[in-house]
Amino acid sequence: MSDDTLSKLMNLDSIYFLSSIFLLLLIKSDGNLLDVVYFVVVTFYYVRLKVYRYRKNHNGSL
Repeated sequence: MSDDTLSKLMNLDSIYFLSSIFLLLLIKSDGNLLDVVYFVVVTFYYVRLKVYRYRKNHNGSL
């Protein structure tokens, strides 16, 4: 597997997608409040990072 293929597979979006599926399944099976809080925090920082990258690529305008 080349480095380009690996970087396409292991980007931020795919890691977030896989972890969110895992966390949602864990929340559904256990119903633990701490898992819900962790999912909300991970989602919050994922959105912040996406907004930061968007602003960086579009010269600070949102």
